[in-house]
Amino acid sequence: MKILQKLLPKLVLLLCLGVGSLSAMAQGEERVYAKGNLSFEPGNSEAKAFTIAMENATDDYVAFQMNIDLPDGLELAYNKSGKPRISIAKPGVYPYTIDYDDEDNEINTYSHDVSYNVNGKSINVLVVSLQNEKFTKRSGDLLKIYVTASSYLKSGDVVVQLKNVNFSNVDNQGPEYELFESVIGTASTTSTLALKVSASNKFSTAILPFDTELPVGLEAYSCESTNGENLVLSNQTSMKAFTPYILYAPNGYEGTLSGTVDAEKYAKQVTEGYLTGTVVAHEVTGGEGHYVLQNQGEGPMFYRVGDTSFGIPAGKCWLTLPASQHSVSALQLHRPTGIETIPVHTINSDAVYDLSGRKITNPTKGIYIVGGKKVLK
Repeated sequence: MKILQKLLPKLVLLLCLGVGSLSAMAQGEERVYAKGNLSFEPGNSEAKAFTIAMENATDDYVAFQMNIDLPDGLELAYNKSGKPRISIAKPGVYPYTIDYDDEDNEINTYSHDVSYNVNGKSINVLVVSLQNEKFTKRSGDLLKIYVTASSYLKSGDVVVQLKNVNFSNVDNQGPEYELFESVIGTASTTSTLALKVSASNKFSTAILPFDTELPVGLEAYSCESTNGENLVLSNQTSMKAFTPYILYAPNGYEGTLSGTVDAEKYAKQVTEGYLTGTVVAHEVTGGEGHYVLQNQGEGPMFYRVGDTSFGIPAGKCWLTLPASQHSVSALQLHRPTGIETIPVHTINSDAVYDLSGRKITNPTKGIYIVGGKKVLK
């Protein structure tokens, strides 16, 4: 959550202006809308701007506030100093004074300023003048907002919602509208995604918005069972769209994948076996058998979520065990090619494992793993 910029004087002014009672959606010509004719390529980090505008205002307003809700996959852009790229539209509808610097360059000083508070996908914006100066027009641009398209932006129309829109005039009167929706552009069906597995951890999780072949050096696994405190992983030869996977890269992996997104397959969260993947940021809570992949100094394992909820970024997965197994504190990762992924300190030097990493109590003739080495019995 971002702190309101220059909040205190504007809150004092807002109290003076008052907040009108909630009315129905505008029935006349007066409206507020987001506008743009943007083309988004999911996964392209280029920032693009859309505009908030008003049309046919019924009064000479001096201030407004609103919530701007972005769709899933459309991200607010930030500048190099870490501030959201939100500004009043210039010249827009705001009065301004003209001055000149020493080199005779024109400098415009605007009467209004913008404050904002970012909470997830919702942006609360307040635009006021400390001198209660009236807008110069009843139709025109109000705000400019820069956004980027994540790899998980759904293809098709990109819709922005304006909620709780309230305008004020000098007499503390002004309409308030519940909801306006506007299409600001379209998202293509081609998506690119940067995928990384650290060389130190070797394991990661992922859910992709498109089908793809596995690149060289990367393995993908599903998980539908456990063996004691060990996950039993099933090798996959490719990765399907909107399917959760555990990834393994013995030397780490970093690359960019691309593919065609089928909008009909789009889903915010998908569960297969014990794994759930999410294409939007999500929080999992404790007490429900949820486990997240972490390295707490003993190698990568799935640790049970405790009393504090755990944030899952878009494109990642978590694991949920049946109620009968909720007491397990951590789960180790077993690949079907052997037990080299089990942290060495957890292996009993006298214990015997088969080539799938399962502990064997009464071994018969064959090849086994003892003390981390292959042994013929």
